[in-house]
Amino acid sequence: MTCPLAHTHSRRIFLKHLGMIALTGTLGWSLAACDTGGMEGDGDEGRNTGGDPALNGIVATANKVTIDLSKVSRLRNAGGYLILINEDGHSVHVIVINVDGSTFKAFTSICTHQGCDVASYSSSTQRIICNCHGSEFDLNGNPVAGPAPSPLRSYPVTRSGDILTVTLS
Repeated sequence: MTCPLAHTHSRRIFLKHLGMIALTGTLGWSLAACDTGGMEGDGDEGRNTGGDPALNGIVATANKVTIDLSKVSRLRNAGGYLILINEDGHSVHVIVINVDGSTFKAFTSICTHQGCDVASYSSSTQRIICNCHGSEFDLNGNPVAGPAPSPLRSYPVTRSGDILTVTLS
């Protein structure tokens, strides 16, 4: 099953989910997350709804993002991903992907075409997808479809137990 925000679904469903993301963005963290199980939002796991992000397993600073996999289930399995945007405090635009169950990759979530945040990741095609103008990126961040002129910036990811650390600087 693909992410509800993927380009293969109806415009109505896309707009519904986009509205949900915009609404949660007014509360601080805006987070879109999908895996082969569907859209984040079936519960509040991995999402800050106005409280402390650390309570939900995600902490962002100017230089790094830490994610506690014991609290954020969307990255536990191959194909799972998170798109993180912190609208107050530190500006964080990151997509984190569990590639194969043990390999994690992170990129800026800002498309190199016109600055939209990418909307999803397809584990079946292994492509990061920007729905604004159809750009797609491979797991090295390189553009493979659409008008994006250059690769997404990649960030190093390290894992210690259940803690992922994405270094942003």
